[in-house]
Amino acid sequence: MLPETPVSAVPLTVAGIMTGTSADGIDACVCRIDGAPPEIRAQVIAHQSAPLPAVVRDLAIAAATRPLAATEYAELESELSLAIADVLSDLRRQHRIDLAGIHGQTIWHLPPPGNHPATHQVLDPYAVATATGIPVAWDFRRADMAVGGQGAPLAPLAHWLLFGNKLAGGMFLNLGGIANVTLLPSSRERDQVRSWDTGPGMMLLDRLASELLGQPYDDGGQAALQGNPVPALVDRFLDDQWFRTPPPKSTGRRQFGKPWQDRFLAESRSAGLTDADSLRTAAAITAESVARSVAGHYNQPRIAIGGGGARNAAVVVELAARIPGLEVVELAELSVQPEQIEPVAFALLAYERIHRRPANIPSVTGAARPVVLGSIAVP
Repeated sequence: MLPETPVSAVPLTVAGIMTGTSADGIDACVCRIDGAPPEIRAQVIAHQSAPLPAVVRDLAIAAATRPLAATEYAELESELSLAIADVLSDLRRQHRIDLAGIHGQTIWHLPPPGNHPATHQVLDPYAVATATGIPVAWDFRRADMAVGGQGAPLAPLAHWLLFGNKLAGGMFLNLGGIANVTLLPSSRERDQVRSWDTGPGMMLLDRLASELLGQPYDDGGQAALQGNPVPALVDRFLDDQWFRTPPPKSTGRRQFGKPWQDRFLAESRSAGLTDADSLRTAAAITAESVARSVAGHYNQPRIAIGGGGARNAAVVVELAARIPGLEVVELAELSVQPEQIEPVAFALLAYERIHRRPANIPSVTGAARPVVLGSIAVP
């Protein structure tokens, strides 16, 4: 029995905060949420982004390739939690907030069937709750892994709740650091939802933008649009057992982080590619990995795209070239912006946690059964 008393079915104002595998910033949304699945209503009333402190970004990226020293881990946890508390406090000065759902920064994710499956998202929720006066729901992945699930992706619950009617039979593609796709059923049956990670999203493209353009990202994909993809290089970087593994599956920096990116940089330079060609080839790798992953799975080629990559025209063009008859549905038609999807997802997960309702989708994660996700830290 959980210690909390379930809240009554009244609207709540919930903040959702996300820091993803791209480690490029903090995205936060404040949502007015009411109802119960499948008819939950979530209205975004505020959205705010803030950069991650440089030390947080550097340590989060370093954690994918080497163990952090205890002092480094403590610094990462403290600086990240303070930065998140600052964003949440700023939002609270403008809006009443009943609850916050915070993902934390993933530094390790090794799902089944590997040895000693584990996942860890860095966060001190007690520091955030105390600094802001807001209860914090957090640690959403481990309960799913405890019953044999991948612990990821978790955002499909939000995709199903938000878009299940308007995008029925189609797909939602999230292009964050890692790309993941959600296949939405024609019916409103939750156990028919399918979702999995497809491979690198914007992680490689953002690294190339930093190395080649001196920018954090290729704005709108404009530099990549000036180049041409190199099919042989695309095929070589997709020739990996991970891409051939059937879903459910999830991934992260451990698979597609700095060593993998270094290899792409070295091979593209060795081949004499221009900066634009390197960027366009990276866009093609993301698009081709999505196209191969969803082939034969969707009912109709209608897709809505969220995450930072939704604004990268080169990736969208490459997707259209690889998925016959693709129709891209603008998220504005679905009453949400691309960068709002993941923070809204964690607001919804927090809302479900406070109501003590299962929020994983076993058909997505491979879990043995539905479970309540997350813990709550109170001020």
